[in-house]
Amino acid sequence: MPIMKLKNLQIMNINNKIKLFFYFSKNSFLSLQIYNEAVLISLLRNFILFIMQIALWLAVQKNENSDFSIHYITNYFFISQMITVMYPSATSGRIAYLIESGDISMKLLRPVNVFTELFFYNLGRSIYFFLVNFLPLFAVYIFIFAKLPYFDLSLLSAIYLLYSYVLCFLFECIFGCLSFFTYSFWGTQSLKYALVSLLTGKFVPIRFYPQFFLKIIDNLPFKYMYAFPIDNMLSAEVFTITNFELLKMAVYFFVVIFILSFLYKKGKQLINIQGG
Repeated sequence: MPIMKLKNLQIMNINNKIKLFFYFSKNSFLSLQIYNEAVLISLLRNFILFIMQIALWLAVQKNENSDFSIHYITNYFFISQMITVMYPSATSGRIAYLIESGDISMKLLRPVNVFTELFFYNLGRSIYFFLVNFLPLFAVYIFIFAKLPYFDLSLLSAIYLLYSYVLCFLFECIFGCLSFFTYSFWGTQSLKYALVSLLTGKFVPIRFYPQFFLKIIDNLPFKYMYAFPIDNMLSAEVFTITNFELLKMAVYFFVVIFILSFLYKKGKQLINIQGG
């Protein structure tokens, strides 16, 4: 086959894959528009949660003479709320459903990797929920504090957010794949929520934790899901990252991929053994 024809076929193959991934995201985005009532309830929940967090930290600052300004806290929770609605938190439940229903067998027969499909499916959800939540919450923030929230939108911030998004997705996939080995996803989901709530800085900035606990968290990948990208976006100065920190991020990324690959491989073997 001539080289030019081979290159054209490769380009067409790449274009077809991009169109397929775009289709997954678009389908996911459009499907959410039929759940108007659920979206409104979710939006109300986010408002209440945001206001309760601010009220809590106002009380902490007033009574405990905290060194951290309310301006820092309000911006921290504003970004945290945006990250929460964007991140692919439903991934583990979707994988668990596929496994429990047996539909995972059909997914394995498709030419597209199940995790690739799920990633772009969740990307569509993330875009939708960001658009639905950002402007209303932005308006609530301005109404309460009479000023704009502060956050840095540099390219570096975007890279850290992308890294944390992918890390969160892989983390969700790991917990979803645990359904291969359990009868109920409820306990696994509870553990996931506990880890995310306690170790990521989602509800409480981890710098408020005791020093001995901070040393433990610093050696775990969870801080890169919330605390690390948020602190970077709130830094008044140029946020510098050491080579050692970059090495840790790379190691965590590959370790998480290894764990996911191991669980998925073992899970598929269970399906084959049971004749599914």
